[in-house]
Amino acid sequence: MKRIVVRKIWLWVLLAAVLSLNGCVNFNDLKITSFKVDKVLPQGFKSVLWSACVGVDNPSVEFSLYDISGTIKRGSAPLGDFSAEPVTVKGRTEGTYSVKGSLSLNNSVSVVELFSMLSDFRIEDCTVDLSLKVKPRGGIARKVVMKDVPASSLYRMIKNRLI
Repeated sequence: MKRIVVRKIWLWVLLAAVLSLNGCVNFNDLKITSFKVDKVLPQGFKSVLWSACVGVDNPSVEFSLYDISGTIKRGSAPLGDFSAEPVTVKGRTEGTYSVKGSLSLNNSVSVVELFSMLSDFRIEDCTVDLSLKVKPRGGIARKVVMKDVPASSLYRMIKNRLI
């Protein structure tokens, strides 16, 4: 009986150690080295498919980003909702990753209006609501949610390090 209790205690200690090591993954050293929009393809009058190449220098462990979604607003008016496909960034490497997604425009905005907005587009005029999950390899996923983040600040945060 005593052996069973001791084994259970050691299993809990081991589990706690493994979970605490998961918290030691340091994403602050991660750098976005480049960002380039490859394609923007209209899909009817209310949605756009897009793809981008993102350069990442990751000195940490492999991780995955998934359930990426959000809303882009210009002023207080929503332009549309976006989503992106899951991406896995390899550990301890520098590489370029293709990110694909879609943008569904709000009822008050059409694709034609969106393309006409691009001529006088200022990132300072936009805010973003963002939700995503980050899962280190062998670790526990964490959900990141941000509301009304200035798009320019979000761009700087992504450029300097992962959120």
